[in-house]
Amino acid sequence: MKVIIVDDLIPAIEQISRVVKATFSDADIVGTATTIHEAKDVIVSQKPDLVLLDIQMDKLGTNSLPFIADLSLESGVDFKLVFVSAYWNENPAKKIRDVGIDLLAKPVDSKKLKAAVDNAFSVDRTARAAMMKMLCDNDAKDFNICDIEGRNTRVSKSDIIKIKTIPKVSQADAEKKNIPENKTAKLYFELTDGRQFVQGAKIEVSITSYAEQFSEDGFVAAGAHVLINLAHVSHLTSLDMGVVLKNGRKEICSRRHWKTFEKAYKNYKRANTPNWIVKLWNIIRKK
Repeated sequence: MKVIIVDDLIPAIEQISRVVKATFSDADIVGTATTIHEAKDVIVSQKPDLVLLDIQMDKLGTNSLPFIADLSLESGVDFKLVFVSAYWNENPAKKIRDVGIDLLAKPVDSKKLKAAVDNAFSVDRTARAAMMKMLCDNDAKDFNICDIEGRNTRVSKSDIIKIKTIPKVSQADAEKKNIPENKTAKLYFELTDGRQFVQGAKIEVSITSYAEQFSEDGFVAAGAHVLINLAHVSHLTSLDMGVVLKNGRKEICSRRHWKTFEKAYKNYKRANTPNWIVKLWNIIRKK
């Protein structure tokens, strides 16, 4: 059995390798990788029977799910897959268990590894492809936030109320405009449960890139530095171009973005209003 182990931590690879060799007498570890890019190359070249894959591949929480799904479905390499993770109770781990794909907690245990591998080999390619598609469809609804301290949190996009950029402000501009100095640009996330995250400039601070990434999830720009999730908008106030959120807070839309935002909100409300309410409203209007 040809095995490849993928984990960003060398000690974890070494621990898993020892357990694999002790558990399976026919196991041949033909490759290891510490990044998803290395993993792709070694999987395609070695054509393994089994891949043991860490879910989060670096301290920023790079998600390996979309990568492995594309590779397993499109590369033509028919390998079996078992996930490993030190974050047993976090979102990706829960999603993997929910769709029936095997997941092992680190450090890996020999008995659990054997059971997981036996189960992985019992699932045919068609069923495995369906499971991976379901997993990645669910995963696409999630988003990874790395705060300014480097701590990673994965949240559902539907729970994000708004995303704002906090632009860089030099000391000279701060003194001139009488505003606080800000040495690095940052991204601010506000969630429905009250949590707030500030993400540092070392990751990504372009609101344009987030607008493209979140466009299909109901996020619309209300200004050059803010995206708002339409699902969390209570109503609009045309007089001051205000966007009143369901949590009671209010954002003022820029003049340049107002008409686009207003149109998007009306379309969203129309698409998400139950038919019986629409019919009732039409009856009232006719009377």
